[in-house]
Amino acid sequence: MSDNGETGTTMTSTEQSPNGGAVAATDEAAELGDCCICYTPVTHDPAAAEADDELALAAPRQLCSSSCNATVCRECVVRHMTITIKDGFDGKAVAMTCPACGPTHIMKSRVWSELLASHDPSLLETVQQRAANLLSLQCFNCHKRSNALFEDYTNDESNTELLKKLMGGDEAYAQLDLIRTDYLRGFSTDREGLLRAGAVKATDLLCGIEALLGDRAADVITAGDQTGPAPLIKPLLNSIEDPERRATLQVSYLRKHPQIITKCCGLEHCFNCHVKGSHQGQTCDEYQASKVTVDDVIPCPKCQVNLVKGDGCNAINCICGHSFDWGEQLSQLHERLAKVFEDAYPSKPSEVAAHVLYTSDPPHLKVQARAWANSNPGLISTARSDLWTRKMGSHAAEAALQAQTSGSPTNPNSILAREYAKHHQADIQAQKETRKHARAAAWQAYHGPNSACAAIYGLLNPRTLHGRLRLQHGAWCEVAENQKLMSEEGARVRIRHAEAWDYLHGGAGNELYSEDAALEAADGIGGRAEAVQSDTLRRLLDDWCRVNKDRMTTARARRWAARCLEGADLEHGAVALDPTAVALDVEETVAKRPSRKVKLDLDAFVKLNGPRVDELRAARSDERARRFAKRFAGVARPERAAAQHAFALAPGAEVNPASAYAVPLSQWMGDWYARARRMLRSRAADQKEMLLEAIAWVDASSAQSEFEYARMEVLYEQHQRKEREDKARLGAKNSLLDQLRAQSNGAAAAADAHVLDQKTQGGGRKNVEADAADSKARAEAAEEELDAWLASSLDSLGLDQELHGGYVKGIMGGARRLGSKPLPKRAQGVVEILSAATEHEFDEGKLTRDLCARWMALKSLQTQAAQAQKAVKKAQQAALKVPSATDNKAAAADGVDGADDWNVS
Repeated sequence: MSDNGETGTTMTSTEQSPNGGAVAATDEAAELGDCCICYTPVTHDPAAAEADDELALAAPRQLCSSSCNATVCRECVVRHMTITIKDGFDGKAVAMTCPACGPTHIMKSRVWSELLASHDPSLLETVQQRAANLLSLQCFNCHKRSNALFEDYTNDESNTELLKKLMGGDEAYAQLDLIRTDYLRGFSTDREGLLRAGAVKATDLLCGIEALLGDRAADVITAGDQTGPAPLIKPLLNSIEDPERRATLQVSYLRKHPQIITKCCGLEHCFNCHVKGSHQGQTCDEYQASKVTVDDVIPCPKCQVNLVKGDGCNAINCICGHSFDWGEQLSQLHERLAKVFEDAYPSKPSEVAAHVLYTSDPPHLKVQARAWANSNPGLISTARSDLWTRKMGSHAAEAALQAQTSGSPTNPNSILAREYAKHHQADIQAQKETRKHARAAAWQAYHGPNSACAAIYGLLNPRTLHGRLRLQHGAWCEVAENQKLMSEEGARVRIRHAEAWDYLHGGAGNELYSEDAALEAADGIGGRAEAVQSDTLRRLLDDWCRVNKDRMTTARARRWAARCLEGADLEHGAVALDPTAVALDVEETVAKRPSRKVKLDLDAFVKLNGPRVDELRAARSDERARRFAKRFAGVARPERAAAQHAFALAPGAEVNPASAYAVPLSQWMGDWYARARRMLRSRAADQKEMLLEAIAWVDASSAQSEFEYARMEVLYEQHQRKEREDKARLGAKNSLLDQLRAQSNGAAAAADAHVLDQKTQGGGRKNVEADAADSKARAEAAEEELDAWLASSLDSLGLDQELHGGYVKGIMGGARRLGSKPLPKRAQGVVEILSAATEHEFDEGKLTRDLCARWMALKSLQTQAAQAQKAVKKAQQAALKVPSATDNKAAAADGVDGADDWNVS
């Protein structure tokens, strides 16, 4: 049996052929093939590998199991093991995985240990030391650090017989041997055995052994003593040579049975909790939970190292290689903490938890209480409410309000007060009402009959209210009776503010000055806007405008009249105008639209002078209607002609008379009015006057019967105009088709003539091709001559042809792409570089001129060759791709078909 529990042979030098003769090294290499990692031919003969540099010495066959048929050279295996060891760390044992089969397949320990010992014995010691570090333990008596690794490997007959005896016979031992082999090689392929197919861990091996032992497992797999682990585990560990496999199995065993006896003092210790004794009455999880002082520190489930999570997701990778979910482990930790707390205080855990969280008890007890509280939110809420009631007695509601409105939300008193408020909402609400009435009474007592006035000024100047006054002011204002008093007092305050504004701007007898000042300040005109930047003056102005709305309207109307009399901001220049006429001109869009502030003055003037504006509007409308009717006095049916002309001034979008006739006349007339009003804003002055006259005549006309006939005439004329436009489009389209047909016939005739010319003069293309070949040959010869000259020049300077020649050619190529103008400058730069690279003396000017001249000559020949090649391509296209007359006619026909769909605009 091999160290992995498998049988097999290992070839060390040469193998024997079936007839007993040695196989040659080359034949063996051909049989083994190449290394699956570096693809180097391999052999098992050390002499052949040393004699031939192209051969590599192969590693032993079946590295990890009998099913491993990979061919790997020793150098690749050693390199793989070296990298694995150096990438590891002291907190994790090194598993020597197979470089060919993957990370779940472990090599035979005898194979990799011999390879490491021959390559670097220190690496082998590192593997053994890291395996021992897994079981490091410090004695709590002598404080000496040692390890509990069972280091003896004695897989002899006595050990085998002992395992058979403990397992209960040869059949059970055979099953043990199978699952031990799967554990040693790291994987299992037996889908019907004790272990599942796939990767095999130490815990899987222990579970398989317990399944084999059945009821006897408790007798042979128990806690160890001073001499080592349990009776069955001792010989089982003795049978494993791989230190990583042995240490991993022993750690898994100690996780389940953590009681261990130290080698130095013979005292009992807990391997999981690292404490003296065995913490009787508690499991390891319960004991560790009872000592936790911070509820966001979690021990690794595998190595028990305490971890703190920073940022990122919940996927955690410990330094020992174990991966777990932080959120899941945190929930499990909190569950264990809650269970420990409930077991410690089974009678009244909620009261104890509330008291512990409120006071400064030991940290570990506070962590447990917090975990229990998170698991029982309803019970802890009730307990906190009861605790607040016991502390505060009859003043609990008042104290809860006070605690919630002062102090930090995380303060213990604030937390208890919030929970009390949840369970005693009626008491809290009653206390709020009592406090509100007390504060309102305090405000009333402090200000007496001026309480409403003081409340108004408190709203206007909230910065004057501080601390307790702000609370009293808010409580007094919330009372319904006081809100009515504040409304009445607010009106009186606004009147006093308006009087204060009048007093500041002239007092009694200077009302006009006060109105003008308020108007300028409200509109932001002149220096008045800057004068009311303070809050007090702005408040006086706002209250004056609210109290004196009629005076403000009168002031705006007066300013509009003054503006018109002065001729300011109007199209008519500085000419005194009638304010009413100008207002009507703006309404009728005859005058330009004023700005927003001027528009406010105009609206105020129209509001105060409505009768005068209506009278002037009616007079203008009558005059315009008479002028419009006078235009058609000499024609037959003047009213119908006038209506037809009026409707034509603002035509609609209807072009189909049938659909337009279906619209009622009243609706059609409303649409006409809307179109006419919109057109007034965009027409010129003379056209606007005509539209205004038409609108006035239509409004004043009583011949409604003529409107229907006029509408029919306008719609019919629109329809006729549309037909004429369509006919003009059709004519333009037919003209275009005639032009395209003429071009088609001409193109067909030209194509036939060109084909005939090509047939009679076919030798011209051959001459062009000959000229192109001659130009290309001359350019290639010039390039070879330049290369030869450059080589001889570099040789004379003692420079490397490949290095400096390639560099110079690269610069030459770049210069050719840039054109002929920078060639002299580039040539001078090349010569300077060559001068710096050589120690020989030479005429830099002569070399620069020669290089530039040869360079330009080569470029000229290359340009001629390129032009000749283009001429060849054109000749080939003309001879081989000339379309026939039929093709040209077809193309022209396509153009005619496309023109049929063309919409002539």
